[in-house]
Amino acid sequence: MASEGTGIAWAWVEHLRAGGTTAWSSWLAEGAVGAAGTPDATRVLPGAQNLALLRRLNLAAPGGVDPRTADAVLAASATGRGRPVYTLAGLGPHRWGPPPVDPDTLADAELVRIAASVLADRLVPRADRLSVPRAGRPRPWRRRYRLVGDPWWADPARERLVAAGRPPGGAGSVVLVLARPLDEMLADGWTARATSRAAVTYDRWLGQAARGRLPFATDAYATAETWAERVGRRRVHVVLDPEALPGLLGVRSLPAPPVLGADAVELCRRVAIALGHRVDPATRRGLLREVLVPRLASLPVGPRRRLGIPARHRDWVAERAEAIRAGIEAGGYPVVGDPAVLTALGPSTARPRGAGVLELAVGQLVAADRETQGVS
Repeated sequence: MASEGTGIAWAWVEHLRAGGTTAWSSWLAEGAVGAAGTPDATRVLPGAQNLALLRRLNLAAPGGVDPRTADAVLAASATGRGRPVYTLAGLGPHRWGPPPVDPDTLADAELVRIAASVLADRLVPRADRLSVPRAGRPRPWRRRYRLVGDPWWADPARERLVAAGRPPGGAGSVVLVLARPLDEMLADGWTARATSRAAVTYDRWLGQAARGRLPFATDAYATAETWAERVGRRRVHVVLDPEALPGLLGVRSLPAPPVLGADAVELCRRVAIALGHRVDPATRRGLLREVLVPRLASLPVGPRRRLGIPARHRDWVAERAEAIRAGIEAGGYPVVGDPAVLTALGPSTARPRGAGVLELAVGQLVAADRETQGVS
């Protein structure tokens, strides 16, 4: 039975590789007679999560994905776990490892691990086309500045200024602490990490903040105090109004940060983990910020799916927001905008969902597959 079952499994692999969409349970029930392929003891069946992902891709791509994409999915390792270990149920006696499974019963996270690995492999060849950070012609007569605080807001603005010959720092620089409501600052802090390095999950990020100090970049008061000790209180300004920032820096406009939904940020985090084994940190950040983030930012984002604060954390976030506002007001810092912004928490409680992350991952892989077929 084991040999016959393995033959049936290999026939299903070829069915999926050719664009098929029949579920494993149906294949066993309907294809056991006459559908079995020839078992090959020299080959190892792909993991159940690889096969489940390939079936999902075929369902999303009429006619199935390109055989090269299918092969990449079947050969991929699960990010963060090494080689796939889930085997197909119904192949006979099982002696070791996790119990065999029906691929359709696997958690979405298991498929996301495979998808993140394949997406990482698709991104790596783009490394040669990443932009090389170059400072424009120096303009020392322009206003000197430092941008700190909310990293998701500060990073694109700083990069634009550097490209225009306006690097941060210099004698007499004014430190601009960019701040938003604390719930947005926490979401932005995690987004910045997830799109540049191997970050912890959003739930863990919030849990760590709740049990101890806020991450530095998300605490506008702590940031202002730290810089005040270095340069003096008069040279530290707290900026709460994004529209005022260009004028403060003497430019006409600055790029707004990309808008990503909760599921999109989690997908970036997963791909960042996979890229960590393939490229250096600077290249990883470039591939995420210049290639993957723009693709995800171009997708519709429902207002209820923006990252928010779960109900169990909202009380302490509100308390910390009040403390930050009180500290800034008592500190006498110049404030650009209404301090009430600091405590204006939004209604969103959204966190990443496994199903949503998988849907995005499948969409990105199908889009990459179509690009490949268009080139060849």
